[in-house]
Amino acid sequence: SSFGPLASTIERADELLDWEVRCHSLFAILAIKGCVTTDGLRRSIEALTPSQYDSWTYYEKWAAGMTTLLLEGGMVTNRELNEALFGKELATEMAADDDDDDDSSQTKSTPAFDSGDFVRVRSYRQDDGDGDDRSGLEWRRPHIRVPGYIYGVRGVVERVCDQHKDPSFLAFGLDAPTVRLYRVRFRMKDVWPEHHNEDGNNEDDFIEVEVYEPWLEASAESAGNDFESIDGDGAVLFDHSHHGSDCRNEQDSYSSHIHDHHSH
Repeated sequence: SSFGPLASTIERADELLDWEVRCHSLFAILAIKGCVTTDGLRRSIEALTPSQYDSWTYYEKWAAGMTTLLLEGGMVTNRELNEALFGKELATEMAADDDDDDDSSQTKSTPAFDSGDFVRVRSYRQDDGDGDDRSGLEWRRPHIRVPGYIYGVRGVVERVCDQHKDPSFLAFGLDAPTVRLYRVRFRMKDVWPEHHNEDGNNEDDFIEVEVYEPWLEASAESAGNDFESIDGDGAVLFDHSHHGSDCRNEQDSYSSHIHDHHSH
């Protein structure tokens, strides 16, 4: 070798911890029994949130990935997982809260917003800005039903819709609280300012998106966006040029685009 003789042995910087050895052994046993596969483990690790993927160790990712596969396969229940993570007493309290949510879902809650109210769409962050850092609690990528291109955009509630089970919980087979759905109207030039301010676009063009209540907050203004404050460096967050054209209907002077998330 041009770099000198190769060492006869490769020294490890550190040995595996006891729990890491057990983690590897557990995966081997589960794989032999046909409960998990290597490809499934890789897929579940890829589904971790970006911050967890960047910060967790090799076997921490394995542990989270195996947990996901066991939950998906019905070999472990959410109640059993909560007991292992938080203790039986707290897990019982959490289950009781879920039962309360189920009972309350039978009655209609008072909407937080009415038709005509000005609202702003919250942006997804692991640190939501009020000191409640969720990065240590989330161990898999969340299921989000709010399109990223309306994060930080202000609009007007067009109509108050029905209540539905929260899809961000249902996607993982969890007991889901009931949340209110709203149809909100946004100006297209607020959603796609980098494309919709071109000549020929109607100032009155709009898009309507169905948004769940937890993603909305009251706004003093009916239009505009906070892209710069969300991104931090002044760049526009999302580029939705639609392959070279916007959402305009060439036949109508007053065009619209409806994005019905609940029916998808």
